[in-house]
Amino acid sequence: MSSKRRFALGLLALAVIASCSRIHTIGEAVYVPGDAPVHEKLGFAQEVGAQVWETGLTDRVREVYPKLTDQQLSGVFLRWETITVTPVTGEGQSGTGARIRTGIQHRGDVENAEGIAKLCADAVEEAISQRLGTSDIHRIDLREQSLSF
Repeated sequence: MSSKRRFALGLLALAVIASCSRIHTIGEAVYVPGDAPVHEKLGFAQEVGAQVWETGLTDRVREVYPKLTDQQLSGVFLRWETITVTPVTGEGQSGTGARIRTGIQHRGDVENAEGIAKLCADAVEEAISQRLGTSDIHRIDLREQSLSF
């Protein structure tokens, strides 16, 4: 085998390895509404997050997307966190709040990853709505984020 051919095969192998080591995150964030202090919002987010997770979030994902492997399903996540908002334009108020981030992390391709993220966020939004008796809940699509190493 010529050195050029070995070099080309080496580059191809490196590209394959690099693509396998990339972690993709597709998710949505659901914000806790209201005027409560941030520590109360974060506590509420923790309660709701635990409720959604413990009542079978991954089971619901598996039911809707039965072709997911166990490894792919293990990438479903749900986290609560505080967030500080600062207006980019200088208009409006800055503040600190709480949100629940949910979605799926995976390597390679996962069919319907956006749908999985939406299903998870829908479950969180529904739980918040039921507990607070409001449908005025804001959420954002976090788009795809990739991390390579």
